[in-house]
Amino acid sequence: FMQELSIEKRVKKITENLEDKKALDVMEYDLRDKDYFVDFVIVATTMADKHAAALLDHLKKTLKPFETFLGVQASDDCTVIDLGDILIHLMSEEYRAKYQLEEFLKEFKNLIDLFFYQAAKQSSQSAFLEWLNPKNKKKFTWGETSSNIYKLAKTIKTNIADGDRCLLVSENRPEWLIADIAIMLANGIT
Repeated sequence: FMQELSIEKRVKKITENLEDKKALDVMEYDLRDKDYFVDFVIVATTMADKHAAALLDHLKKTLKPFETFLGVQASDDCTVIDLGDILIHLMSEEYRAKYQLEEFLKEFKNLIDLFFYQAAKQSSQSAFLEWLNPKNKKKFTWGETSSNIYKLAKTIKTNIADGDRCLLVSENRPEWLIADIAIMLANGIT
């Protein structure tokens, strides 16, 4: 059974299943030495929407008796299959080229990298939308959010010495995430 197999053998089995059903450019990424929420990511290109659906059906049929499917998110261009410790991305050629997930996975080191990778790709787009009241909403772009994180991290490094302790109390709002990432960027612990 696949759960009894090592993760390397499970990844190989998944990759073989994808290649047998004509998925293109199947790549495996071992992320066990990185600060990511899964151990492996498998990325494959699909030939069309129907091909992606057929690949998903095949994986469900061949893996479900042995793997736990925690979730599947599917759109016209991308299907993501969550097996807990393995993520499978089935992407159209255009979607894969646009988002260049492989470049991120090769260079990714931690969750801070993930945030700034996303920010660099979508600087002017909205990252958060905060509703202060129905007539007043504030938009936080990725670029503005990144800038605020860097400024706050610099302030923290300048004004808080190693070993100092401080407390952050806030409502659940975008500024809390900005502060949390800035603390991590300044080598603090949150």
